[in-house]
Amino acid sequence: MKTINFNNYFLFFLLILVGNMGTCLAQDKEKSKEETKTGLKEKTWYEKIEIGGYAQLRYNRLLETNPDLQCLQCDESIGENGGFNLKRVRVEVKGYLNEKIYYYLMPEFAEAFNHSALLREGWVDVGIGKDNTFRARVGLSRIPVGHDLLVDSRHRVAIDRTDAMNSAQFNERDLGVFLYYTPEHIKERIDYLVSSGLKGANDHGMSGIGAYNGQGGNTRVNPVSHYAARLTYPFKTENGQYIETSLSGYIGKFDVMTSDGQTPTFDDQRIAASFIYYPQPFGITAEATYGVGPQFNNTENNIASSELYGGYIQLMYFVPIKTHQLIPYARYQYYDGGKKFELDATRHKVNELEFGTEWQIDKALRINAGYVISNRTFENSLDPFNQQHGNLLRLQIQAMF
Repeated sequence: MKTINFNNYFLFFLLILVGNMGTCLAQDKEKSKEETKTGLKEKTWYEKIEIGGYAQLRYNRLLETNPDLQCLQCDESIGENGGFNLKRVRVEVKGYLNEKIYYYLMPEFAEAFNHSALLREGWVDVGIGKDNTFRARVGLSRIPVGHDLLVDSRHRVAIDRTDAMNSAQFNERDLGVFLYYTPEHIKERIDYLVSSGLKGANDHGMSGIGAYNGQGGNTRVNPVSHYAARLTYPFKTENGQYIETSLSGYIGKFDVMTSDGQTPTFDDQRIAASFIYYPQPFGITAEATYGVGPQFNNTENNIASSELYGGYIQLMYFVPIKTHQLIPYARYQYYDGGKKFELDATRHKVNELEFGTEWQIDKALRINAGYVISNRTFENSLDPFNQQHGNLLRLQIQAMF
């Protein structure tokens, strides 16, 4: 994977901050007069900067029955030669430059190479209209497709995302421009579903539409080739139960990396539907996707445009215990299709059942455990007939700061 010079991105955001600093300092004198009269003091620019992050340590080899069972996109430490693995070490720098402009920067250190951090996200929101009901998001950000891709990694119950949904976008992010619309009452619901621990997704609009490069992250320089749209609505019933339904999709062209060094281009299209009955205390999350994309064909030993489809259903139960929180879950997932960003658009067929729990010891520390019963096919030109099945126990400890 190509590394990104984090210093250039940091300098870019630093220049924005410094440019805004002059205006803030000039306004401080005038504001101080009014603050003296009212007794109120507004935060200075540097007090508005928020710094946080999280780290995840994993071990996947307990009760393992087949070391050849792997899922490189899920976790490279699954299977043979896997050991303790720092899956994610991320730092967030975020805040409002003013009432209309919000910035977000998140480097990734777990996958650092030659001391150069990877930029996982870096974007700016520009508010439009009263209360920033409309927002234009510019930069490297999540692609608004489905629910599984939009739930933050630190807040998921299951350790990894599902293959059917996560095959849509490499690292869930890309470089582009999006327009989001979120009425104030919907924003309040979305924020609550995240802050309450009910496993909601971050605010990507009640509706959103945008254009992005389409090749994944910022690993290549390509013309804009993809367009995505999403519509979601979180309902709140009279008894306080939250239910959310969503419809999303994208269209575009994708360049596949082949074993002979070629990069043929294929149509890349899919739609996704989501239903979430939030755990209060019982919950259900279900998603399905269908589309057309590149996929390795082992009978012809080539890559062809093929149908893809799959989905998952996850059952959860929210158990508060004094200052602790338990969420046991069961999840079944299925996927039949290619993963366009893997070599030769590797063909995958996944049947997997997982049982586990999340134990939130406090707000800063969580432990996740999941027992997986898996049957996976993953085939490309280097391994055209490869089906593996087996079981394993996965453990993750997560610290947030």
